[in-house]
Amino acid sequence: MFSDFMAKLDQGAVEKVTMQGHRLTGVLKDNSQVRTYMADYPDLVQMLREKHVQIEVRPQGESAWYVTVLMTWGPFVFSRCVAVHYATNARWERRPYLS
Repeated sequence: MFSDFMAKLDQGAVEKVTMQGHRLTGVLKDNSQVRTYMADYPDLVQMLREKHVQIEVRPQGESAWYVTVLMTWGPFVFSRCVAVHYATNARWERRPYLS
């Protein structure tokens, strides 16, 4: 909940935040994590800076590295597996009508 995050910020318990679109993920000084969605709050960055919180901002559409690798290499690997499967399992049978 955003109000819980703001209470932790007021207490000085927030060490680092990551903002991605309206999503906010925070790491507290006891190494626990907080996840919430940000309201339209123009003074939030100033408050974070006053409390000496590390701020990381990511683009909204950025995905994790493994998703990028899977989407890039997945079709190639799948097509190679299918090709190898058909190449090793192909049976050339003599058909009487072809002789």
